[in-house]
Amino acid sequence: DVFPPGAGGEVDVLFVIECSESMADDQQSLAQNFESFIQWAAFTDTDFHLGVIGAAGLEVPGQTGTPPREVLPGVLVEVPGRPKILTPETPDLAAAFADLVRLGDGCSPIEAGLEAAWLALKEPRLSDPSLNAGFLRADAGLYLVIVSDEPDQSSGPVDFYLDTFRALKGGRGPMRVSAICADTPPDGRYAEAVTDSAGVLAPITALDWSQTLQELGLQSFSPIREIPLSRPAQPGSLVVSLDGLIVPEATSPDGPDGFSYRPDSAT
Repeated sequence: DVFPPGAGGEVDVLFVIECSESMADDQQSLAQNFESFIQWAAFTDTDFHLGVIGAAGLEVPGQTGTPPREVLPGVLVEVPGRPKILTPETPDLAAAFADLVRLGDGCSPIEAGLEAAWLALKEPRLSDPSLNAGFLRADAGLYLVIVSDEPDQSSGPVDFYLDTFRALKGGRGPMRVSAICADTPPDGRYAEAVTDSAGVLAPITALDWSQTLQELGLQSFSPIREIPLSRPAQPGSLVVSLDGLIVPEATSPDGPDGFSYRPDSAT
């Protein structure tokens, strides 16, 4: 496996937001605490893409938010005067994010966050210039953040969606699913996806979202310390080099004096 210079400096974050009747306050909480999340991107000089989709699966929602917009399954939300893919160069970034995430409450009652993300990250939507083209980058980390107060109603097994998201990266960047949801204690499908991908799980009922958004930002924009391999390796056979110099194996797991290999996750 070869990782190009700067791998880990690019991050693509897809927010999957429920927009049924009960979500207006939660969307506002997300918008108001954006700075707690994005501050870490500036601190680490991360090249990010941020996009937003509704959490509806195959149901077709036609509705308005603030400002008015149409939300289609698996399609990046677009607001007049704002880009649908936010980057470090986006003017008035916090206000643009707030406009995107305040989807309103007119979406389908069938909430399927995992399926919505799958729809957004598969063809033909992924490469369609009028839909999602340009969001996903080959060497960027992929972070999905699901915000929902309802259980996931996606039609497929959780493993199917996680395997699909991991395959998009092909070992060229990390993939994490995080959720601000009702799956706490962890016994729901969102919680399963978060646990299996080592993401962040937080209760949507929290009165203060700043700590949750800070934790999400720390995970999304921290320097990459784990690199997923394209397939499991034989322990003891690994040779790691950086800029042509051999990196020794650490004297203790996760030690600071070299690399460590985790067979359970092939990282």
